[in-house]
Amino acid sequence: MVNRVAQPLREALANNNYLIGNQFSTADIVTGGVLLWAKKLGMLVTNDSLTQYIDHLMQRPALIRADEDFYAKIPQKQ
Repeated sequence: MVNRVAQPLREALANNNYLIGNQFSTADIVTGGVLLWAKKLGMLVTNDSLTQYIDHLMQRPALIRADEDFYAKIPQKQ
């Protein structure tokens, strides 16, 4: 379900690093957080523009800290 619903995001991120004006914004914080949850819960399993987007966001120092403090506590499905 997540993969089908996320298709417009895949298209928007196919040639961009960020959602709005190719600049980091609040939209990336919210969307990236939801996608990170989906990935860690095993709901997002494709290796495409969405996973590349999450990986790109995970290079940001603030998200690294958030991951260590909060997201890392989410059990990951393999």
